[in-house]
Amino acid sequence: MEHSREANKTIVAGLAKRFDDKIFNFPVVVSNGQFIGVYRKIHLYKEKLWFSVGDTGFRVFDLRHFKLGVMIWFDWFFPESARVLALEGADVMAHPSNLVLPGLCQKAS
Repeated sequence: MEHSREANKTIVAGLAKRFDDKIFNFPVVVSNGQFIGVYRKIHLYKEKLWFSVGDTGFRVFDLRHFKLGVMIWFDWFFPESARVLALEGADVMAHPSNLVLPGLCQKAS
């Protein structure tokens, strides 16, 4: 959060964390040194062996000058992910990921 404050920037970064008895894969949003929120990943790929399906629904965060929609990794594969964020008013969509599906991920736009 300190880097976000010093640079006066918004940072979206993927994390994994246990909440009660479940482990979630999720991006966290920090802006200008302030914690903004998280979105817990809905569309699990092979990681469903370790992670639970997210329970936050898709999230759009109001960052004063724009609204930021957030998805992560395999969510991009489902057009409904971006559609929901757009309908919720997202001006910009962040998509932290480590796309590892050869030949398929390179076609993402």
